[in-house]
Amino acid sequence: MADRDGSDARSTKLRCFYASLVANSNAADPRIGAAFAAVPREPFAGPGPWSILASNGWRSRDRGPLYVTTPDDDPAFLYQDVLIAIDAARGINIGQPSLHALCLDALAPQPGETAIQVGTGSGYYTALLTHLVGPDG
Repeated sequence: MADRDGSDARSTKLRCFYASLVANSNAADPRIGAAFAAVPREPFAGPGPWSILASNGWRSRDRGPLYVTTPDDDPAFLYQDVLIAIDAARGINIGQPSLHALCLDALAPQPGETAIQVGTGSGYYTALLTHLVGPDG
């Protein structure tokens, strides 16, 4: 996928960094890092700028989640270990990448197995799972 200036190389570089950040350090199976490096996050996050959940343990529960809006639509903001809002008003996010890397590692999907999308989120982690089980999965 080309980024906004048409550079496939930049997009690839961002995804490789992201894979090292969230998957290669959290998953024993190297295929999981390869999946994070191969599957672009942009199509699943929607158009930017994006609302990113700010981690703040000192915030009271009655104030709800705190989101920070990225200054623009640079995809570099998506390639961090952050939750991206699908619907910030309802607190619905694309989940924490490092947690999903751990879960995919524990699941240990194998080529030829079946993956399905049940429509509960953006489909990003289903795309990663599909990458792991292969085109016939």
